[in-house]
Amino acid sequence: MFARRFLFALALSAAPALHAQPVEFPLELIEYLDDVKVVAFVRPSALEKAPTWDPVAEPLPLGIPQALQAVRAFVGPDSGYRLQSIELKPIPSHPGHWHYLVRTTDPHGKPRYFAVLLDGTLIPATVEPESYK
Repeated sequence: MFARRFLFALALSAAPALHAQPVEFPLELIEYLDDVKVVAFVRPSALEKAPTWDPVAEPLPLGIPQALQAVRAFVGPDSGYRLQSIELKPIPSHPGHWHYLVRTTDPHGKPRYFAVLLDGTLIPATVEPESYK
């Protein structure tokens, strides 16, 4: 009797572990554009899938047109978003990894930011407000 209760309790405690997924803590990607702090959160698995690039030794794996296509696919082709700037930037502490930082404005003129990895993965970015002292 005791053994059956013990096994039942053991089975119940193990059931959640069968469905558990490993936790991925995102990489915080911080950039500054025109004195604005822009933050994107990149999953480590997405960064691992993205190709690395050596600017001196090889061609760029994702060009500006493809990066902008990723943004258009995300916001919609007739969304009214307008491109303000696009910059190619290295990802700090991850040698060989780069991303495009795309600044747009939405139809109401509000700035919107996106990071695009070199495999075309788009990550919406947010503006981090300045802290008050």
